[in-house]
Amino acid sequence: MRHFFIPLFILSTHFATSQHTSSDSSFLAISKKNAIRSYTKTNTYNIYNGREYNEYRPIDEEHPYLLLAWTEGIISYSGKLFEDVPLLYDLSKDAIITEHSNGIEITLIKEKVNYFILNSHRYEFLDASGMASGFYEILYSGGIKILAKREKFKQERITTHAVYIDFEEKVKYYLFLDGKFSVISGKRSILKLLVAKSPKTKKALEEEKLDFKSKKEESFIRLAKLYDQLTSPVWQRPGQ
Repeated sequence: MRHFFIPLFILSTHFATSQHTSSDSSFLAISKKNAIRSYTKTNTYNIYNGREYNEYRPIDEEHPYLLLAWTEGIISYSGKLFEDVPLLYDLSKDAIITEHSNGIEITLIKEKVNYFILNSHRYEFLDASGMASGFYEILYSGGIKILAKREKFKQERITTHAVYIDFEEKVKYYLFLDGKFSVISGKRSILKLLVAKSPKTKKALEEEKLDFKSKKEESFIRLAKLYDQLTSPVWQRPGQ
C-alpha cells in the first residue's frame, strides 16, 4: 500500500475534475466530478497526508459508504477548517476519503480529523475509555449528549452460479452523562441512566410518548432534550 504526503496550496489551487473514460462505470463518478469542481480552500497553506484509497466497485447496488455519492462537506483537519471539500465516508473501514487534483483518492489520518460535516450531520473523532476509537455522529449535544456509531460489514454468499455481496449496516448508540459514555439500546436503558441521575424527572420522562421501534434516534434526542429542560436551573413547568 502506497503512502502519500501531499501539499495542497490553498489560495491558488483548485481541485480539478478527474478525467474519466467511457469505461468508468462507477456509481460515484458523476457525483465525484460535481463535488470536486467547486472545491476551494480558504487558508494559505496546509498539508493533507494519508494513504492511497481504492474506491469500492459495486457488483449490484451494494456499497460501504454513508452516502452513495461524493458530497461537499466541511472538515476540521489538524485544527484547520476547510469548506466545500469533496468527501466520502467509508463505514466499513471507518475512513474519511478525499481526492487530490492529481486524481489520487486518499484516506485522511483519523487522529488528525477533529470533525467533519456531511449533509448537516456532524461526526467527531473520539478515543474514549470503553469505546472503540473512531468517528461518531453527534445526534444531540446539550447538557448531555447522544451519539451514534455507524458501521457496515461486508457479507458474501456464494452459490454455484454467482457470488452475492452485501453490506449490513449496524448502529450503536451512546449517552454521554457525567463524563462517561454508556451504551443505550432503547427507552428502558436510557431512562435507567437519566432517572438515576435525576429521580425528579422520572414521571415526566416515562410519560413521554415515543416510538422507539421505528424512530429510535428521534426518540433518544427527544428524551435528551426533555431531560435537559427538566434539569435546567432556569426552567419551570408551565403554570409554575
